[in-house]
This record gives sequence, C-alpha cells and structure tokens, in this order.
Amino acid sequence: MSLFFKSSAKYIKPFYLLLILLGLPCFGQIESKTKKENLLLTTQKFSLGARIGTSKTYAHITDTDERSNFKTLGKSGYAVAGHLSMPVIRGINFIAESGFESIGRKMKDLNSGWVNDVNYNFLTASMGIQKFLTLKKNGHPLGNFYFSFGPGLTRLLGGKGKIITPGGQISKYLMVFK
Repeated sequence: MSLFFKSSAKYIKPFYLLLILLGLPCFGQIESKTKKENLLLTTQKFSLGARIGTSKTYAHITDTDERSNFKTLGKSGYAVAGHLSMPVIRGINFIAESGFESIGRKMKDLNSGWVNDVNYNFLTASMGIQKFLTLKKNGHPLGNFYFSFGPGLTRLLGGKGKIITPGGQISKYLMVFK
C-alpha cells in the first residue's frame, strides 16, 4: 500500500458520503404544474465545468529589516479544477470545486546575488453558496456579478526549486512530505 493511501484512507468514507449528498438532488423530484396534469419526473438543473487559469505571484517579505536585502521577482503559475454548480433557490447556487494548483516564488538576495526559484504544488477543494446579481443598463442585462461564501481547503503536496549563484551554478532541491 502506498504512502498516499495510508495517509488518505481515513478520508475515503467522508468523500463518498459527500458525493452521495451532492448527487441526491440530481436524481430527480416530482412536481405538478396544475392539478389536472400528471406528475412529471424532472431533474435538478446543474452545471459541470472546468476551470483553467494562470497566475503571477510576487512574494512579500513582512520583516522590514530583511526586505531591504531581497528583491522579489514575478513567478508564473497555473491552476486546473473541476466545477459543479446547482441552484438552491432563485439567485443562489451551491458550488463545489476541486483541482490542482502550482504556484511559486522567486527571490534575489541583493547581498550575495543568489536567486531562489521555487514551485509549490497543491490540491485544492472548496464549496459554498454563491449569490449572483444581474447587472442591467436601461433594462438590458450586461452580465452577472457573483458573491461567494464558503470554506476552501488546500493541501501542500510538495515542490521543487533551484538556487542560482551569480557564477551561474545551479543547485536543485526537492520538497518531500512524509
């Protein structure tokens, strides 16, 4: 059994319970439009999708004495996630999202000239309630404005980096969590 299964075995039952709870509203409900109509079986409206995006990170050093010794350089990253959205009541949706994110930081030591370039890899999950308002101008819809509220979880998987000296030597390193 791998290390991943040993560390995540205790989360498997809650994961399946969450899938069942999220899936129950999708099976259907019985509704009657008028008293004379037969009961119709309809399904919950929901949307599934993917989210892919890029990011640019600039590290911030909080210690003012150390801030003068380092220069932060921009570091590019990306995120890939799956997205589920279901209406709860008019104008309010339940949203759930899970994915992978790679971000990093790049800093230069101004005294020695060394550059530390590192990438961090994360698993992400979030769910919550989303309220949207339709923006209108002269009665014509322009788009939707969204407010979201809910928890988000992030699990650091590990990362890798390299230190580049002023002479061009590169020392690579790997972050491992056991």
